[in-house]
Amino acid sequence: MSLATRPTRARSKRGDTRTKMLISAAEVMRERGAAGVTIDEVLTRSGAPRGSVYYHFPHGRNQILTEALRYAGDAITADIDDAAGLGAKVLLRQFVEFWERVLADSDFNAGCPVVAAAIGSADDDVLLDTGVSFPIAFAKARIIGEEVRLEVPRWGRFSGSFSYANQSGLGQGPITGGLLLGSAAESGLTDTSKFAVSQDQRNTARVRIRFQAPHRMWLAFGAQYGSGLPADTGDADPTFLLTQYGEAILERVNLGRSRVRPNCSLDAASGVEFYRKEQRSGSFQIQAANLNNRVNVINFASLFSGTAVAPPRSVSARLRLTF
Repeated sequence: MSLATRPTRARSKRGDTRTKMLISAAEVMRERGAAGVTIDEVLTRSGAPRGSVYYHFPHGRNQILTEALRYAGDAITADIDDAAGLGAKVLLRQFVEFWERVLADSDFNAGCPVVAAAIGSADDDVLLDTGVSFPIAFAKARIIGEEVRLEVPRWGRFSGSFSYANQSGLGQGPITGGLLLGSAAESGLTDTSKFAVSQDQRNTARVRIRFQAPHRMWLAFGAQYGSGLPADTGDADPTFLLTQYGEAILERVNLGRSRVRPNCSLDAASGVEFYRKEQRSGSFQIQAANLNNRVNVINFASLFSGTAVAPPRSVSARLRLTF
């Protein structure tokens, strides 16, 4: 049973629109991860008018992500609870059949939205303040790292920050728990080799600089870099991968090293407070993300999280009036 076809009580028109937007956001997460969920894509899939975004989700994209994860988790939990009442064998059979349908219907491009968001997110706070991790257990694992952060609250008209993190994550078989699909997965029950886990991004750097200009204006610049996460494609034929994912995405994967190539994004923003009197104020802000318009692949061909690609160059504006 899919999220879209799950029986629900009769809803008002307002509830129908909101639910369609949550379902659409969950579907995008299944295919592209949390980073691939954009307001434009949610509106396109749901058919909702643009004004619906801040009517139903006043806190914007983060609220859509959070509530879509809750909705997807509740729907899947309800299906499991329904099947559990029919016995363990029925539960197991329906659970496996459900994921077989999800994978087959999407041509192995979609997976679990919760796990996709967990792996594709750099900050667990987005995931309802939880540390959701890949639903599988190994004999042992080791994740070590360090982070250095420099904050400059104010230096004349400038302020900013710089952070660098180095993290290494290694797991070692055999696999001791998880959902294993296909006969080839049986080797994982005896294989004791080491492998990079999904958190194994060796180098991550972020820099933010802000300049407070005269006349209540400000300028900001940001950049972030990641050395790339593991991409285990096994013995997949490169020609098949090219057909499946396209040249633009496959170019961002180092098949020889089984790792996504480094990603980099440049951002800029500017704003002005054009009016202030007592408790009334007015401000305008414009922001450009991924100025270099780079195809930043976050993870690639993962069974549960699919392939997540960061949004392309985008420009947004915001007008704020306070009375």
